[in-house]
Amino acid sequence: MKQDWFAKNYRNPQLARAEFERTLDVYDKVAEAKPLRLRIAKPMKVNNSTAYFERITDCINLRKLICNIRVDTEVLYYTGQALAELHSALNPQINCLDENISIHGDFSATNVLYMPSKNLIYIVDFAPYRYDNSESYSYAPAYRDLAHLVLTLEIKYPIYKIHLVARKKNREMSAMFWEGYENVIGRKIDRDKLYEFVIKEIDSTKKLFRKRHLLTRFVWTKVFDRTMQRYINLKES
Repeated sequence: MKQDWFAKNYRNPQLARAEFERTLDVYDKVAEAKPLRLRIAKPMKVNNSTAYFERITDCINLRKLICNIRVDTEVLYYTGQALAELHSALNPQINCLDENISIHGDFSATNVLYMPSKNLIYIVDFAPYRYDNSESYSYAPAYRDLAHLVLTLEIKYPIYKIHLVARKKNREMSAMFWEGYENVIGRKIDRDKLYEFVIKEIDSTKKLFRKRHLLTRFVWTKVFDRTMQRYINLKES
């Protein structure tokens, strides 16, 4: 018999408790806000180093979707709407996108699930970003979440699908994502500020690849540099 929950294991009980409690807080605030597009998997219980969450079925991981040759960019529009609903639910008095607010912190394609039957977006993984143990990962300007997704939309494809980084579609996906966010948040994104955060996210992530295999590091460095330069040019234009 298939369980109606899934178990996530952690290195220690503290990490399990941390994600469980944060997800529970997010779940409650999102449920109260009654969003149109966004959903959060309900936290069930935590036991030692394992946390249990509602099992989400009939969903496709956004990471898998964007790795296809043909991508329906409307999914990215929905993703932008869902992120805006998340930011609004966590920060009911949000006034400015570049002030510190509660954010996701690791908003990548792997943490987004799309339910085609209802055009819903599930956002998952509210654990601390593994490279940042401080609280700042989840308390920062909205631009960090808006910029971080660019890494998996335009750069970090599996090495066996490295050809996908050259697609014009990648840039279209980023644009649709930001457009969806603006639609719900009710204000325009400051593009200069956004590009500044994209550049920072690319630069900091590129440094993490220094420990990779030499050939892998060489390939990814070229991709990171090319994309970062394009955003530098956009910011300076």
